[in-house]
Amino acid sequence: AYAFKGSNPFLPIFPACPSSVRIEHKNKDGVMNFGKNFVWGAAAAAFQIEGAAHEEGKGLSIWDMLCATPGKIWQGHTGEIACDHYHRYKE
Repeated sequence: AYAFKGSNPFLPIFPACPSSVRIEHKNKDGVMNFGKNFVWGAAAAAFQIEGAAHEEGKGLSIWDMLCATPGKIWQGHTGEIACDHYHRYKE
């Protein structure tokens, strides 16, 4: 199921992304508390980081093809440059 709530332009792309759900735990001083068992995590995908969409014979991914389809991605953004880690990794 896809979530289409709110004004977040990325919701039609990412499944089950409930923008209306907010989890906030604040102590009596208004400081956020995530609890003693809370574990922070992060994730990234090559498409979001690498860039270099056409370097060294790299073929098109399904995301490259979707981005090339008019009207599928908000404001026509692509991953062709992304964070450009491919060229900037030494920095």
